[in-house]
Amino acid sequence: MKKQYFLQFDFWDGIDINKFYFGCVTVDLKEFELIDACKQIIRDNFKDIDPEGVEIKVNALNNIEL
Repeated sequence: MKKQYFLQFDFWDGIDINKFYFGCVTVDLKEFELIDACKQIIRDNFKDIDPEGVEIKVNALNNIEL
């Protein structure tokens, strides 16, 4: 079942990429790993960055109750 979460994570490659993302996402964490959701967000929002080439650190994941 999809739920809405507030998600914040940093990602970097150790050379020239050092970025972050924060926002509300809707995802089913029983179907997808959290890291895969982060990689999809990078693909969707940062077209020039390969999500397989960066290290990701999740700083916040909060369930949003409606």
